[in-house]
Amino acid sequence: MKLGSEPVNWNNADARYGARVRYVHIKDLDGGVLKQSCVGQWSFERAQKNYIFAPLGEGIARVPDIVETLKHSGYDGWLVIEQDTMPLEPTVVVAQNRM
Repeated sequence: MKLGSEPVNWNNADARYGARVRYVHIKDLDGGVLKQSCVGQWSFERAQKNYIFAPLGEGIARVPDIVETLKHSGYDGWLVIEQDTMPLEPTVVVAQNRM
């Protein structure tokens, strides 16, 4: 999770920021590709072409934990879970990740 540009520990974010959150947009990232992109100072386009976005639930975003925490906190705002570009067939991945 990021608030602005700083990563936030999701376990603490709900307690600290939960009442102020009005919109959540989640994408999952491949941690290895993220590290390479940071070290190499890749452009967003290059990172995308190297499939920085992981299939939902397989990256570093802890998507299921975030969704569960939102449910238990009573969150009633917008929630967008986006499957971005990846080397796998998107319709198959979306079907596997249906909540």
